[in-house]
Amino acid sequence: MKRISTLIVLFLLLNLLYAGKYRVNNTGGDAHFSNIPDAIAAASPGDTLYIEGTSITYAGFTLSKRLVLIGPGYFLAENTMTQSNPNPATVNSFTLNDGSDGSVVQGLTVNGRITVSDSNIVITRNRFITGDDICIAILSNMTNIVISQNYIRNTTGSWNNNPTMLLNNNATGIIITNNIILNTYGNGSCITMASGTQAQITNNVIDRNLTLVNSNVYNNIMITGSTSLSVCNVQANIGNATQFSLPDNKQNVDMNLVFQNSFPSTDGKYQLIDDPSNPAIGYGLGGVDCGPFGTNSPYRLSGLPPVPAVYFFWGEPTGTNSGGLPTSVKVKTNR
Repeated sequence: MKRISTLIVLFLLLNLLYAGKYRVNNTGGDAHFSNIPDAIAAASPGDTLYIEGTSITYAGFTLSKRLVLIGPGYFLAENTMTQSNPNPATVNSFTLNDGSDGSVVQGLTVNGRITVSDSNIVITRNRFITGDDICIAILSNMTNIVISQNYIRNTTGSWNNNPTMLLNNNATGIIITNNIILNTYGNGSCITMASGTQAQITNNVIDRNLTLVNSNVYNNIMITGSTSLSVCNVQANIGNATQFSLPDNKQNVDMNLVFQNSFPSTDGKYQLIDDPSNPAIGYGLGGVDCGPFGTNSPYRLSGLPPVPAVYFFWGEPTGTNSGGLPTSVKVKTNR
């Protein structure tokens, strides 16, 4: 299934290499569009919309065509060498509707919920900041959805216990990998799967409960919470208590031995302590590290999209005819 997910992503990206590319900026900046709905309406299937970071939240939208949406990432002021502009592209709740088959969403900060109501969707390297709502809802009968390398945090209150991620009836071929998935309510759920669903859930950090069915579950690190696992293949997971059964998993692990809790960024503190005694180092299937920073497609700090980024810019306010305008620009790629 890992091979299938890689082929899906490569197919989608290769089909979009020669498509149109448009900037969206809700503060101006000589962008092609000032809001996402207008950009969607004007774009052709296969085009890319670059949603630029500003201090103003973008309105939500409904997507009914195949597009790539790329934001700048998140926690940009917390991690080093991210973007010269530290503002994220924050977007209110939106829906990937019928017709959005083949779309990719990455690098956005989602203030609410993504509702997935079409198949063959990639949601990667986004941050979710929702309260009293589901972060990602996959509707019934959807298939081939990849959710990878995201920071997904639900602050649901006790009066409305929504799960962080909800997979509705008969959703299949769902891949949830290399994410940080949190629910701050004490009895909350990180992932809830309805009957007939099927998923591969690997290399995630999970904080709070899991209700899973018909799934491969491996290489995850569960900080707190409980599990309800029905017809699941469960191997090489680590829990702070007895969430995963012996002998194929580790129980009662002290998480102070696992994570770099003193790391200064919000997502960076989930990196593994580089010590051979760390129980997550090399414990995953195939000898990979457990958690989102394991495998050859690890979580990327700040969710930087895989496009070149200007992480430093300096320029003199004035120049001369002979000397020009002195500037300094530093650019890096993010694979």
